[in-house]
Amino acid sequence: MSKTKAATPPSEYTFDVTRLTEILVQSQGLQSGHWTLDIDFGSGSTKANQPGSKDAYPAALVVIAGVKLVSVDPEDPLIESVTTVDASKLKA
Repeated sequence: MSKTKAATPPSEYTFDVTRLTEILVQSQGLQSGHWTLDIDFGSGSTKANQPGSKDAYPAALVVIAGVKLVSVDPEDPLIESVTTVDASKLKA
């Protein structure tokens, strides 16, 4: 009897902005409207070492504080963007 080895699941998944927007629109059950992704950033300062150095230098810190879906007005030129998702065209 031969044993088949189970496939190892991926350790990461990558989504482009459009696909991520589609996933979020579907997860919210949205069936109409045009939607785009917006990201809230936070920033701060810190100290960091350069590779191979023990010296600390001032550095900027940028964090992603949140991700949100934003409704796009039909008159907004952004509606033509490849990253704008038409909820009515997504499969439920």
